[in-house]
Amino acid sequence: NNQSAWSSVYQLNITSLVSITLDQDSITFGSLNPGDQDDTLDDSPKPFNFTNDGNVFINVSINATNDLWTTQSNPSENFQFRANESSETGSFNTTQSTMNTWTNLPAITGASVAVAWLNYTDTNDSAEIEIRIQVPPNEPSGSKSSTVNLLAELTSKTL
Repeated sequence: NNQSAWSSVYQLNITSLVSITLDQDSITFGSLNPGDQDDTLDDSPKPFNFTNDGNVFINVSINATNDLWTTQSNPSENFQFRANESSETGSFNTTQSTMNTWTNLPAITGASVAVAWLNYTDTNDSAEIEIRIQVPPNEPSGSKSSTVNLLAELTSKTL
């Protein structure tokens, strides 16, 4: 008889998937004068809102590939960010995230963790990154733009 109380040993592997989706890929502030400031806290314009589509907790870091202003290099108080909860509250670790103060947006050579431990569960897997700009006093007129990078990576920290 080939029957016993013990089954064969099997192994199950699950591959970690890190993936985020942005609701929109740009923020347009419109026309501002030197000294003017604007931010996305009032949803006009809308902030970067993103969702963790993977199957693991992630950290989302931010930096900018180029300076926004002609007269001011990144990082500066004239180009800042902070994390914010979306309508799905409790989606990330607010204590470890850059949430309560405006922080200068790092240049491409650096990155700052904006959102820590973003959940992957569908009911709690989204967050926002707010952007704040202030036009430097001597900034020449003309169109200004900067590319902002959001880097999602598997978190190595424990809760």
